[in-house]
Amino acid sequence: MTTAARRITLIGDIFADLTLALPFYPREGGDVTANALAWTSGGTGVNAAVTYAMLQCDVRLLGRIGTDPAAAVALRAAHHAAIDMGGIQIDTLHPTGTCVVELTDGGRRTLLAHRGANMFYTLDAISYQALNSSDMLHISAYTLLGGPQRTAMLRAIALVEQQQIPIVLDLATGPTALQRDTIFQLLPRLSLLMMNDEEFGLLCPDQSLDDGLHHLHEYGARHIVIKQGAAGCMISTGDTRLDVAPPSVQVVDTNGCGDAFGAAYAWATLSGAPPERSATLANLFGALTSTRVGAAEAVPTFPELLHHAAADVREWLQTTTDYRTEEPLAL
Repeated sequence: MTTAARRITLIGDIFADLTLALPFYPREGGDVTANALAWTSGGTGVNAAVTYAMLQCDVRLLGRIGTDPAAAVALRAAHHAAIDMGGIQIDTLHPTGTCVVELTDGGRRTLLAHRGANMFYTLDAISYQALNSSDMLHISAYTLLGGPQRTAMLRAIALVEQQQIPIVLDLATGPTALQRDTIFQLLPRLSLLMMNDEEFGLLCPDQSLDDGLHHLHEYGARHIVIKQGAAGCMISTGDTRLDVAPPSVQVVDTNGCGDAFGAAYAWATLSGAPPERSATLANLFGALTSTRVGAAEAVPTFPELLHHAAADVREWLQTTTDYRTEEPLAL
């Protein structure tokens, strides 16, 4: 794809995040008083969808929520970003996915989640319409965990594959540990596979970086990105390997940074950017997301992105998205 990926469809989780800033992490059976509390939108689907929306995309989010008060919190950022939520199903039996995000020093987060209605998402007529008109399908690995959502995800992959629509899979630690075989079966069908260092270790246990990458490419992976947090990222396309460092920022909350990184990298790559530019943009998205509390609601806006981007990236962004402003906003 040489022009901007405009129409993005996502299948991923929708969560209301309860974030607690803790002075320390208590021992089991202990207690601690939080320094701060915030209710924000989260979940891999919402976090990535908001990132695509900030990149001026037409975004369709496919998922499922309950009828409880948490639903409004979970979708607040998506509403604000004008994401198409016609494919969000309402579940009267199961609660909206909810996650307790425990932040300790340095923005390190520990997640305690209940997936709730997410697991019961099914493909319907609206879903098929969204998939058939997409430029890209972005899937969170949490959809692999089981239930109707897993079946829907596999059917969606089969549908878009027939139309040669690019498929992006962003891994997560739990699903990678539990669904390793399924992930390997999917590798030849993916345009892009993203993971962090821990997930790479789960996919390729007891293997060096070189051996593990070779193993993944042998099984059909074409384009691999390993997210490395404060170290940036590593990209492998089989014949090329590249390490790209991130900008230096004051980290407040790492929740959602990997999702923002993944969506930004996928969009840039499928819009024709070379790996280094895609990585530079993705690193910037992830870094800026880490500078404030929240996941989806911490994703930087497009003017914020332009303000912080290097001149060549800023010019490319404006050209690729048809976004026009006389000067980047002074923040």
